[in-house]
Amino acid sequence: MRGTMRESCANKAIVFLIAILGIALLLSLSTPLIHFGGRHTITVAASGTASGIPAEVQVSIYANGTGTSSSGAAANLSTTLNVLNSTLMNYVNGNESNISTDSYILTKVNVTHMPYLAVESLHAIVNVQRISALLGALSNISNVYVSGEYTMLSASQSSSLRSDALSSAIANLAGTCRCRSECRAYAD
Repeated sequence: MRGTMRESCANKAIVFLIAILGIALLLSLSTPLIHFGGRHTITVAASGTASGIPAEVQVSIYANGTGTSSSGAAANLSTTLNVLNSTLMNYVNGNESNISTDSYILTKVNVTHMPYLAVESLHAIVNVQRISALLGALSNISNVYVSGEYTMLSASQSSSLRSDALSSAIANLAGTCRCRSECRAYAD
């Protein structure tokens, strides 16, 4: 009887051990199926650059008019603006959208002979080749002042340079691809 009891305990131990090994095996096989943290992402980055010489200049201008009344200051400013706008139209090739008003101020100042002041600030976008001539023309208009200018890329330049920079980035990316077909997939 003792032998059978010993065999029974040994069999139970073996069954228990097999059960634990089976559970461990199942857990190890199912671990890759358990996914935590959402999607896995692989990112490939490349940069490209392109540069160009600006073709346009934005000129900031202000004009003023003074008067003994607010309406007199506004009327004097209006006269100055008529001369200014007709001058600017010659330099923006008749394109009014290249001239924008930034602000208009009408205020009373503490000056006895002309107590009212009207000021309009505006900017115009002109071709860089015409800026010197424009500045000369503006200097001949009374009560008109240039407060600054800066060069900028035209819309067509920006578009072209953006395309060039993208092409450069794709070419730089080609060095990181494992095969040509992978690089072609990025380009498409």
